[in-house]
Amino acid sequence: MDYERAQLFIQRVEWHFAKTMPQIPHWYCLLKECKDKEEFLWFARYIQEHSVPRQFYGRTYNYCYLGKYKYWMMDERPEDCDLINRDKME
Repeated sequence: MDYERAQLFIQRVEWHFAKTMPQIPHWYCLLKECKDKEEFLWFARYIQEHSVPRQFYGRTYNYCYLGKYKYWMMDERPEDCDLINRDKME
Protein backbone atom coordinates (compact mmCIF):
# COMPACT_ATOMS: atom_id res chain seq x y z
CA MET A 1 0.00 0.00 0.00
CA ASP A 2 2.76 2.48 0.90
CA TYR A 3 4.65 1.68 -2.31
CA GLU A 4 1.56 2.56 -4.36
CA ARG A 5 1.08 5.76 -2.36
CA ALA A 6 4.71 6.71 -3.02
CA GLN A 7 4.24 6.06 -6.74
CA LEU A 8 1.16 8.31 -6.80
CA PHE A 9 3.07 11.10 -5.08
CA ILE A 10 5.93 10.77 -7.59
CA GLN A 11 3.49 11.02 -10.49
CA ARG A 12 1.60 14.02 -9.09
CA VAL A 13 4.46 16.40 -8.30
CA GLU A 14 6.40 18.49 -10.77
CA TRP A 15 10.04 17.47 -11.11
CA HIS A 16 12.51 20.19 -12.13
CA PHE A 17 15.86 19.54 -13.73
CA ALA A 18 18.65 20.93 -11.53
CA LYS A 19 20.06 23.44 -14.04
CA THR A 20 22.63 24.79 -11.59
CA MET A 21 24.32 21.38 -11.41
CA PRO A 22 24.55 20.10 -15.00
CA GLN A 23 27.67 18.15 -14.08
CA ILE A 24 25.53 16.08 -11.69
CA PRO A 25 22.22 15.70 -13.55
CA HIS A 26 19.22 15.16 -11.31
CA TRP A 27 15.71 16.49 -10.63
CA TYR A 28 13.94 17.90 -7.59
CA CYS A 29 10.50 18.80 -6.31
CA LEU A 30 9.67 21.55 -3.83
CA LEU A 31 7.41 21.56 -0.81
CA LYS A 32 6.16 25.06 -1.64
CA GLU A 33 4.86 23.84 -5.01
CA CYS A 34 3.00 20.83 -3.62
CA LYS A 35 -0.74 21.11 -3.36
CA ASP A 36 -0.73 18.62 -0.49
CA LYS A 37 1.99 19.54 2.01
CA GLU A 38 1.14 16.58 4.26
CA GLU A 39 1.69 14.19 1.36
CA PHE A 40 5.12 15.76 0.71
CA LEU A 41 6.00 15.23 4.38
CA TRP A 42 4.70 11.66 4.21
CA PHE A 43 6.95 10.96 1.19
CA ALA A 44 9.95 12.50 2.98
CA ARG A 45 9.29 10.11 5.88
CA TYR A 46 8.90 7.24 3.42
CA ILE A 47 12.32 8.06 1.95
CA GLN A 48 13.85 8.11 5.43
CA GLU A 49 12.27 4.79 6.44
CA HIS A 50 13.09 2.95 3.19
CA SER A 51 16.54 4.27 2.43
CA VAL A 52 20.06 2.92 2.52
CA PRO A 53 23.18 5.00 3.18
CA ARG A 54 25.54 5.56 0.27
CA GLN A 55 28.60 7.76 -0.20
CA PHE A 56 28.57 10.58 -2.74
CA TYR A 57 31.58 12.90 -2.99
CA GLY A 58 32.67 12.02 0.53
CA ARG A 59 29.29 12.62 2.14
CA THR A 60 26.72 10.03 3.17
CA TYR A 61 23.19 10.35 1.82
CA ASN A 62 20.23 8.06 2.41
CA TYR A 63 18.80 6.88 -0.90
CA CYS A 64 15.40 5.32 -1.41
CA TYR A 65 15.20 3.21 -4.57
CA LEU A 66 11.83 3.18 -6.36
CA GLY A 67 11.35 2.05 -9.93
CA LYS A 68 13.99 3.59 -12.20
CA TYR A 69 14.95 6.34 -9.74
CA LYS A 70 16.61 6.93 -6.40
CA TYR A 71 15.24 9.62 -4.08
CA TRP A 72 16.92 11.53 -1.27
CA MET A 73 16.58 14.51 1.03
CA MET A 74 19.29 16.96 1.96
CA ASP A 75 17.90 17.37 5.48
CA GLU A 76 18.33 14.89 8.31
CA ARG A 77 14.72 15.12 9.45
CA PRO A 78 11.67 14.88 7.17
CA GLU A 79 10.07 17.73 9.14
CA ASP A 80 12.87 20.04 7.94
CA CYS A 81 12.67 18.93 4.31
CA ASP A 82 11.54 21.42 1.67
CA LEU A 83 13.18 19.75 -1.34
CA ILE A 84 13.33 16.14 -2.51
CA ASN A 85 15.87 15.05 -5.11
CA ARG A 86 15.76 12.20 -7.59
CA ASP A 87 18.13 10.71 -10.09
CA LYS A 88 18.02 7.81 -12.51
CA MET A 89 19.58 4.64 -11.20
CA GLU A 90 22.70 3.49 -12.94
